Amino acid sequence: MSSQVISLLQTLIQNACVNDGTRESGQEHRSVATLQEFFGVEGEIFEPAPGRQSLIYRISGTESDAPSLALVPHLDVVPVDAAGWTQEPFAAEIIDGFVFGRGAVDMLNVTAAMAVAVRPYLTGELEPRGDLLFVAAADEEGGGRYGASALVERRWDLVHIDYLLTEVAYPPLSYASEPIIPVSIGEKGAFWSVLTTTGTPGHGSAPYQSDNALRKMVEALHGIFESATPVSISPEWANFVTALALEDELKEALTDPDQTRPSTDSL
Repeated sequence: MSSQVISLLQTLIQNACVNDGTRESGQEHRSVATLQEFFGVEGEIFEPAPGRQSLIYRISGTESDAPSLALVPHLDVVPVDAAGWTQEPFAAEIIDGFVFGRGAVDMLNVTAAMAVAVRPYLTGELEPRGDLLFVAAADEEGGGRYGASALVERRWDLVHIDYLLTEVAYPPLSYASEPIIPVSIGEKGAFWSVLTTTGTPGHGSAPYQSDNALRKMVEALHGIFESATPVSISPEWANFVTALALEDELKEALTDPDQTRPSTDSL
């Protein structure tokens, strides 16, 4: 990791942009100012709520028909219980070759690395073939209401893009013949559902042997949590397992839908 990335990472951690889910938390404007100073270019600030800033740079490509790419790190971090830390969580000290602090992995390390990678394009040292977009986003840890979601809803003209790279964690996988950093090509999403039960209205003092709608609801929810999640073995997963330094028997189990769950418990 370059000295530029390390120095920038330390400052981003020290900015303590802690997002507890409330409108007034986060205050990502501190890290926006840090990045503006690092780049030496103002960029465009998007601020849907006081202090909840995202910083956007769009660099025009040299070829109009080339695909566009966005790098989208985030600036906020989750809250800290200092009692559970052996180091001060916002000191960003280097210990045993690692930068310690809240956000060092999720994901200010990548934020700093992406910023260092983008700066030569902002200064004109390099030119992208297609449009290059850098979005240091607010409110990732709180659902994106004041960050990516608001940007897409209000400034699609600025952030529309063909391809996007965002978060990945470090260190690499330990179950590997050599260091492996996974690259995800998708992300989990929400699937909102409505569960409705019916019953016979009655007095709350006589719930027994009644057609109680609430009991049906509780039993249905219990069934959701107790039911096994279906397992699907994709070619991508099979290739991923093959790359890991595991015993052949375990590799076989991890690619067998009937054995996958107990096998992952043993890792």
